[in-house]
Amino acid sequence: MSAALGATLRRLSLLSLSVLTLASKSQFTKKPVQFTDSPVSSFAAPSRLFCSAKCQRQEATACGGFVYGGDGMCHLYNGRNVCEGPATPPDEGQPTSERWIRSVCPGTIGSRCSCPPGFTRCAGRCYRRIALKKVLYAEAESQCAALGAHLAVPRSEAENQCAINLAVGDDVWLGVTDEVTEGTWMGKDTCGRVSPPAAWWMFGEPNNWGDTNNADCIYIRFSAEWADWDCPTLSFPLCQLWLCHREDCA
Repeated sequence: MSAALGATLRRLSLLSLSVLTLASKSQFTKKPVQFTDSPVSSFAAPSRLFCSAKCQRQEATACGGFVYGGDGMCHLYNGRNVCEGPATPPDEGQPTSERWIRSVCPGTIGSRCSCPPGFTRCAGRCYRRIALKKVLYAEAESQCAALGAHLAVPRSEAENQCAINLAVGDDVWLGVTDEVTEGTWMGKDTCGRVSPPAAWWMFGEPNNWGDTNNADCIYIRFSAEWADWDCPTLSFPLCQLWLCHREDCA
């Protein structure tokens, strides 16, 4: 065997060992999630473990999960396009093979129910109210994005109660707007339409009334009720992590 061939085989052996080591520490679990955009990368992979290792090497927001099926193709998905929890929609043309999502919340150590520092676990999700000062809607979105999060999108009674509790009697912005189509409320969690029960709204809301009569953004008022209001108005951001949903964690 030539020295060059021997060196190549050693490199391949080390690469295989590295992949298997990463795979043995895999931080993914199989879940009925919906990836709401096209994969950021698709390639042939010899095994699910290889696919898992490729995703795990990236930041969580860059690869939040993957699909690997019998066709031997690995599809990696952006962590900001993962829909899980009460909002998970039905499949629409996606590969029907296995779906895997990160099972360890980025930035945490220890319990699988832990949230990153500054975030609070409630109804299975990780939330954070930024209480420095009230800001315009666009700034609230930017502050959440800087934390790897989006403005909170309650989609169940439990999640709505979490938002109310974390508002601590003040106004907080939610990640729900009808800025595209009037009267059609869409979530900033990429999970599609939000249909809040009438009981969540303040009496007379939504009414599209504000300083510009174009109230496209939703906030929870100090009265613990929803209302629509002008986006260039001041409220505190209430952030929700893109990943880290754990339905069995309070």
